Amino acid sequence: METSKPRGRKKLPLENIHPNAPKRLVREYKKLGCNQLHLAKKIGVNDFYVNRLLKDGIEPNNPDIRAKLFLSRKRVKHRLGAPKYTRPAWLYKWYRLPKDERYDVIRSHVEV
Repeated sequence: METSKPRGRKKLPLENIHPNAPKRLVREYKKLGCNQLHLAKKIGVNDFYVNRLLKDGIEPNNPDIRAKLFLSRKRVKHRLGAPKYTRPAWLYKWYRLPKDERYDVIRSHVEV
């Protein structure tokens, strides 16, 4: 007798789950014994979307599918604020000098 190969997708180990996967989705995945097909059927989406999100962290664009995968309906763009401007160190020293010394420095560089 020949032994047949197990059918279906291999189970994805929990340490290989992408960090972009929502915590609720990972929790459901663990409850169902780390089986993506059962998870996809329970949620009501194609297992393709579950696999891509858990394995690669790729989020679908369809808002209905996103909601079923415990993602927000709209994509959230994480934006960083503009960097704060900091003056160079020499500029602080320059403004602390008395005006007479500043003028002397400027004159010495202009006359040369």
